Order: sequence, then C-alpha cells, then structure tokens
Amino acid sequence: RQRQMCIRDRPDLAISETDERITLSSGPFRIEFSKESGLMTSLMFKDIETIVKSPEPDFWRIPTDNDFGNGMPRRCKIWKNAGSNRILKSFNINAVNSKQVNILSEYELHDAGAVLLMKYIIYGSGDIFITQTFNPAGRELPEIPRIGMQMHLPADFNEVSWFGRGPFENYEDRKYAAHVGVYTTTVDALNHAYIRPQETGYRTDVRWLTINSGKGFGLLIVGNPFL
Repeated sequence: RQRQMCIRDRPDLAISETDERITLSSGPFRIEFSKESGLMTSLMFKDIETIVKSPEPDFWRIPTDNDFGNGMPRRCKIWKNAGSNRILKSFNINAVNSKQVNILSEYELHDAGAVLLMKYIIYGSGDIFITQTFNPAGRELPEIPRIGMQMHLPADFNEVSWFGRGPFENYEDRKYAAHVGVYTTTVDALNHAYIRPQETGYRTDVRWLTINSGKGFGLLIVGNPFL
C-alpha cells in the first residue's frame, strides 16, 4: 500500500516519439532512448546533460597480474567485445500509466551466442530502475570476467560519496577491516597505482553511491540491495 501511494503521488510522465528516438519528460527531468541502439542516450536535469556516453552492456574488465597468470585473457576472450558487438533484436515501449513507462531492449550477443534483456522502468519523478537479464542459451561458455554496464559522465562529476565499506579500497576476500559507513572522496583518490596491474578502487557492500560536481547536482545510484 505504501508503494502504491508513492507511485500515485509521483508526477506525470510525458512521451514524445520520432522515427529515431523516444523522449520522456517531467518537469526539469528529460530522458531519451535511441530506437536504433536501444540505449539511453541522454539524461538531463534542468538542461544539464549527465551522460557523455550511453550506459552500455559490458562483460569485460582489464586483466590483472593474476589473470595473465591463469590464462584468463585467452580463455575468456569471447567476452571482450561481446557487449560492443551486440545486435538489437527488439525495442519495445509500454506506457503502464501516466506516471510509469517501461522500455525493453533485447540484444543478441553474437560473439557468445547469448541473449541479453535490458529493462528500464522510468517514473515521472526521475527514478530509473534498470534490470539486466542474461541468458546463455544453453551454450557452454567460459566464465564472464564481469557483468554490468559502463558509461561516461561529465569530467566535472568528480566528487563521490557512498554508503558501504570504506574508506580505503576493499574486496570480498579482504574487507572486514573496512567498516560500513558514509564516506566522501574524489574520483582520482579512488585509484591506487599498483606496480603491476591489479584490481583497484573497489568498495564492497555499497548500498548507494552519489557522483556529483560539488555544485549540488549529480546522480544517485542505488543497489538492490548492494552495488
């Protein structure tokens, strides 16, 4: 009941459409999707663009020293360009009501013979819920280095705050000295320049993350339950 009241109280969402794109807007918030790529190409608030490059499916990460030692770059190479070589099979928009629009993009990952579904639930409040569903289609495949999305933000979005383990970098196998709390730092300070390539800058058990320019404007990213 509380969820239903919350949705009912959200602003209405306007929809406009051309042959190339879908535009959704409500007050100072506007979001655009490309019909050709199925991707979110613009996310604006008060005429300020927050996306330099669209969030895209990604299945790769830079190999670490240990990865080279166990042959991961060779064994898992089909995943390196699987995201960028995706083929859009379908793009559907569903106006659930005046306050909610669902968008579903279906891709064929030609390199891996798999299927990827990207579902966006967009509300007039500016909240966007993203679900990524991966189907290997019955093939025996090597392990996937990483499943997620990669995007580029404006260069002045350099202040980061998070609710999770910190303040220093921590990982699943070495995190108990890093206590859960709210921490703030800069993007540059997240990195540690190891002598040989290693994972760097990671934080575990993160509930939410903000990235902003220090001018009272930015993005809030929330996990379900963790990022």
